Amino acid sequence: MSKSKPKFNIIDALVILVILVVIAAGIWFLTSSGAGNERYVYFVVEFQEQLPDFEDRVRARTGFAPEAEVRDSIRNLFLGHAWDVWSEPATLVTFDNTSETFILETIPDRYDVYVLIRGVGTENESAIMSNGQIVRVGQEMFIAGNGYTGIGFVTQIWTTWR
Repeated sequence: MSKSKPKFNIIDALVILVILVVIAAGIWFLTSSGAGNERYVYFVVEFQEQLPDFEDRVRARTGFAPEAEVRDSIRNLFLGHAWDVWSEPATLVTFDNTSETFILETIPDRYDVYVLIRGVGTENESAIMSNGQIVRVGQEMFIAGNGYTGIGFVTQIWTTWR
């Protein structure tokens, strides 16, 4: 009786290579699909030329409690929670014919109101999502909170780890 030694051949190498590729693809898919990649998504929505009481309505209605939900007012989709609110005098760029330059004028009795919204979402190479909704700078948003609604634009966005 002769004992034959098992031989390692090209088929064995291909099987091992396929197994390693499947494992690597699975790890890549799990890490890039958002599993374990959740972040806090902060974005600022600017409401232009609002009446003086708009900031007070947002602040009073929300109280910035965890239940101060902010939703998309058209699709009624949850976006996050109102985290902060502030206002600045509304301005407008106009052309001054006398000096032939553009000037920044303040609009009387109007304010640009900024609402900081915090949601939970993911970030990848192509998009930042807050609670399943894509959020981009410059995006027009239809916002509804408890006792207020408005149309604004996203002016800032950033994420932090949860």
